[in-house]
Amino acid sequence: MSLYGDIHPKFHVTSSFAFDEDFSTAAEITEADGSVLKSVNGMSAVEYLKKLGMLTEDNAVAGSGIWAVPAILKYSNGIKIARAFLGILEGTEYIFASGTMEEGAKIMFGNLSSEKTLASAEKLIEELTQSKENDVLAYSCAARAWSLVKFSAEAQKIAECAVLYEEKNNAPFNYSVTFSGGEICPIYASPGKYTNYLHNYTLIVCSFYTLS
Repeated sequence: MSLYGDIHPKFHVTSSFAFDEDFSTAAEITEADGSVLKSVNGMSAVEYLKKLGMLTEDNAVAGSGIWAVPAILKYSNGIKIARAFLGILEGTEYIFASGTMEEGAKIMFGNLSSEKTLASAEKLIEELTQSKENDVLAYSCAARAWSLVKFSAEAQKIAECAVLYEEKNNAPFNYSVTFSGGEICPIYASPGKYTNYLHNYTLIVCSFYTLS
């Protein structure tokens, strides 16, 4: 792929939990070391997940054949990140994630939902339709597909939205979408500054536009 001209990128991020981001009852990460979550609200990570009913007594993920527990983190600067917790650190009551975290961050564990995953993709494309951004590169976390009855359902939803874009704006929606195992995308972290973050369970989009 090649691009030319006065191109300006714009970044968009949505997660499978875009409709579950009320942190009023969220817990707090009280101890963490890099990608290892040690304690939540003063309890060991394993004990806390058992209290929520998300882990069984033999440390399996309740109702799932895959050891993966999703969560949303909210940092002190207001940034929200989705994380995948992928197992228990051997010989401990700690769980490890696919990315780092910080002590003091708010955390909400959740469950994947097919309806919410597809709705988050549809909402993002609708926002692009409203702003007439029609040249995009999109990456969807492979973990989002775990919630879907049909693996290709999200790609199909985006294709349907592309048709609606053309009907509304009388212009084609030019896009490329693929799946990845962890997505790196910048977030507007402070005035005038974007910061790259590693995301999970997310659909990230980079749209391109020209200044006229």
